[in-house]
Amino acid sequence: MNGLTRKIKTGILGAGQANIATNNQLPATLAAENIELVALCDINPAVNDYARQHGVKAYTDYGAMLADPEIEMIQIATPDWLHLTLYD
Repeated sequence: MNGLTRKIKTGILGAGQANIATNNQLPATLAAENIELVALCDINPAVNDYARQHGVKAYTDYGAMLADPEIEMIQIATPDWLHLTLYD
């Protein structure tokens, strides 16, 4: 486990449609041995389908995902121009 004694619980923001999040970030996260995917978030309601496929929580409000005490790390996989607006 690369020196870690446990997996880091993560959520991916921007995973509600076929894009870099679902095509790259999601598979890489699932393959990582020291990360556990626990949630996906997107304003697109299709995030519910992606979350159901992977047995994780779905959020359409990133504030709610940020408030989830189980999540230790958020991966931001939204378009670059949205990153700063999500920083608040």
